[in-house]
Amino acid sequence: MPDKLFTKSAFNQAVECPMRAYYYRNGKEYAYHYDGAHGIAEVGDQFGALACVYEGVPEENIIQRGGPNPIEAQVKSITDTLDLLRKENVDIGEAAFATDKFLVYVDYTTDL
Repeated sequence: MPDKLFTKSAFNQAVECPMRAYYYRNGKEYAYHYDGAHGIAEVGDQFGALACVYEGVPEENIIQRGGPNPIEAQVKSITDTLDLLRKENVDIGEAAFATDKFLVYVDYTTDL
């Protein structure tokens, strides 16, 4: 299983406090229990859901995130996105893209 990928939320936490990046990279759960990050993630999730509703993205094309194991959840998000990208003219909600050690979730992606 690969290392946990560095996300925008983790970056935002690290900018506020470099020790959060250390905890994140070393598997400590502290980075996810910071109150500010939860609020940011919640607003981001709401925005993504709203974008999918406005654009009529089918529920089966919305990539599900989260789970008991963060690394497995990230890998599944990326795999599910790649599976949908094999289709023609697909709308995807919450698509997950990774490169090197970075992970990005896109609220809404169309006509790929």
